[in-house]
Amino acid sequence: MSISYKGLKIQLVKNDRQLQDLENDLGIAWATISKINKNEYLTLKTLEKIATYLNCDIGDLVSVVKEVKK
Repeated sequence: MSISYKGLKIQLVKNDRQLQDLENDLGIAWATISKINKNEYLTLKTLEKIATYLNCDIGDLVSVVKEVKK
């Protein structure tokens, strides 16, 4: 299984925001922005901060993607 932040990117578009705004407005480190781009794990505290900023639920930001076995 892997993590996807496609929902976060959709919420950013809906709110007319960019990843750079998370860094500037919330003080989120660029290393964390890099993790979002690489679909790596973030802390719940960070996801909560982003969800509050975008006025949505954490589930709107992140999803678990099941890998298909071949």
